Amino acid sequence: MDDDRGRETEDDRPPICPACGVTMGIVVDGSGRTGHVCLECGYPAESSD
Repeated sequence: MDDDRGRETEDDRPPICPACGVTMGIVVDGSGRTGHVCLECGYPAESSD
């Protein structure tokens, strides 16, 4: 059995939309900055540099 307790791991799962609860997808704007948009309702998340 795998035991992850005590391990420092980065959560690389995509964020969940606060509006509808569906997984968000990565988008890139015209200036090359990345952000997330909901795949279901289109709710935008803040861009991350």
